[in-house]
Amino acid sequence: MRAAAPGVLVAALLASSGTPLLACCARQTPQAVADGAAPAASAAVATGSAVAAATGQGAAAAPPAREVPVEVVRGSAQCGGGAAPWVRWVADETAWRGAFPTTLLGAPAAPAPVDFARDGVLLVGMGQRPTGGFGIRLAAPVARVEGGVATVRVAFTSPPPGAMVTQALTSPCLAVRVPRAGLDEVRAVDAAGRLVGAARLR
Repeated sequence: MRAAAPGVLVAALLASSGTPLLACCARQTPQAVADGAAPAASAAVATGSAVAAATGQGAAAAPPAREVPVEVVRGSAQCGGGAAPWVRWVADETAWRGAFPTTLLGAPAAPAPVDFARDGVLLVGMGQRPTGGFGIRLAAPVARVEGGVATVRVAFTSPPPGAMVTQALTSPCLAVRVPRAGLDEVRAVDAAGRLVGAARLR
């Protein structure tokens, strides 16, 4: 006598117990989905999210870094501002005359050599120094702009030991013209890259 196939035996047992064959199979399907199909779908969604994050899809790309020309428009040995280095943004003619009310010889200041519709002026102050011979110079003819922030590089200079200098308090500063288009902030850093100060434009 030939043995019955396993599937036939299962069907016979189910029939003898009164359990419908379709009901048996229907109960298996949700479990299969819960154990297999759902994790697979979740994995696919997670993989797609990771790919989108890695490629930057779905987010606005940041504008590339750029460089803009900057230029010294005035310097002075007496700018006030306290003992520590400082920065200030000059956005219009009124602010310029407030920063430089007279010429170096004491005459009323001439109009700013700046088109304030297009540019602004970053004032960088060294802070109070005990004698003459101290100063600030522009360390690079361009400013790097990234994320709406322009970085201007300056260098502080000091008199060499034994130099003959004015025996009076000084407070040097430098006025740097900076194109203002697309800027939210302008920073000054020293020759070593340390932050001197930052000025918000908006």
